[in-house]
Amino acid sequence: GLKGVSFGDSLIKRVVETLKDEFPKLKTFATLSPIPGFRNWLSKHIDDVWGTLSDKERVELGHAVGLESPTAQQVLGAADRMSVSGADQPKAVRALLLKSAALYLGKAWQDNKPFDAVARFHLGNGARVERINWAGDLSTKGVKQSYGLMVNYLYDLKRLERHRQGLLLGKIAVSSAVESLY
Repeated sequence: GLKGVSFGDSLIKRVVETLKDEFPKLKTFATLSPIPGFRNWLSKHIDDVWGTLSDKERVELGHAVGLESPTAQQVLGAADRMSVSGADQPKAVRALLLKSAALYLGKAWQDNKPFDAVARFHLGNGARVERINWAGDLSTKGVKQSYGLMVNYLYDLKRLERHRQGLLLGKIAVSSAVESLY
């Protein structure tokens, strides 16, 4: 009977149908989700992210954290000590964290699956990484897990199967806005 149909798939479809019944004009279905493994992943992969930065970006990060020639670890340590509440974070550090989150959600794999557990659920059910939200969760837990970042997953009902198939082929569905952060 249900072999091959995930619990998440049936749950998502049921939620969408319920929402469509209650709100017939509703056309867009998206989540606002945590990124629980991001901060831990970044602490282990900051050197890889650092290698994707231009010299100009590194100089801007140095100015932002008060160091002339900072290392990736020094910048990340400074970001850890800074406030993450919106405009309090220097623009260059904010850009680094958003880029890192985009790489984490759109490119990081573990055992042939997206690295993040929440991402695995949504992407496995055909969602697309739509948007990364700065200062989305400034609770102690949100800051500890993801520097306060959250993510929107978009469920485009016409593309769910295409996204699931892409995932099976090693391609994570991301919006052009998220992809532009790489």
